[in-house]
Amino acid sequence: MRLDHVNLTVNDVEEASAFLKKHFGYTDAFDDNNADISVLAGEDGMHINLMRGNNPTYPKMFHIGFDVGTEDEVKAVYERLTTDGISARPPANSNWGSFTFHFTCPGSNFIIEVACETGKSSTYDHSSGMHYIQRVPKDYGSVTPYIIVRGVIPFIEFLKQAFDAVERVIGTNEDGTIGHAEVWIGNSVVQMFDAKPDWPDTPAFLTLYVEDCDTTHQRALEAGAVSITELSTSAWGDRGSRIRDPFGNIWWIQTHIEDVADDESARRMQKEAYLRDMEIGVETLDRELKSRV
Repeated sequence: MRLDHVNLTVNDVEEASAFLKKHFGYTDAFDDNNADISVLAGEDGMHINLMRGNNPTYPKMFHIGFDVGTEDEVKAVYERLTTDGISARPPANSNWGSFTFHFTCPGSNFIIEVACETGKSSTYDHSSGMHYIQRVPKDYGSVTPYIIVRGVIPFIEFLKQAFDAVERVIGTNEDGTIGHAEVWIGNSVVQMFDAKPDWPDTPAFLTLYVEDCDTTHQRALEAGAVSITELSTSAWGDRGSRIRDPFGNIWWIQTHIEDVADDESARRMQKEAYLRDMEIGVETLDRELKSRV
């Protein structure tokens, strides 16, 4: 199984989408002229799905990172963004071997990190006898989910029970909270850390592809999750459901069960059963998010 999409609820879909396309090379994956949703595709195949929130004051913070290669490139991105009106502290060396800066994405409350590795991931090239730096560190994707949660340790236990997560890194602060942790879910790394007591809740919305969504859905419920959208099969060949984990995050659990040509998918979309399933998907998610306002 693999983590394939990052789903973000934002205040202004058009503004956030335009920003990511302008500065990070994302393009429209679909052209449906829908002001409430934008599906963006990156060069590495990772998708970012932007969805308009019902309440612009509702906290929707999420953390995503972009690796841009070199320190000079990080500085260039910083200069370009600040010239364009973005507020951010100048890039600096981090304690874990990267040169980085952070800012809030326009039209949203989620945080973007722009960074490059400065020595953490040295690799030896036997053919040339030279060491080189792997700019996107081994095992990471260009976009890596970073979830802010209340209770990292029980959250990891849930991920183990529901999704067969495997612990990768756990770093503890002096006060016993978790400053940084990572797990494997399928072939993807998911990062997380403990929220401070006076921070707002910051739930995430993630798409998870698995071998058997029916079994995974049931395992998630047994681990303490609540079903939001029951299992159904889409016109484009994905079967899936949505659950809310005990920490408020929403997971869209899916299995791709059929390759469907575009014309066949369009034909199926005219059928009442598929249309109704889509309506139920929208209604159940809308009800869940409105219940948090």
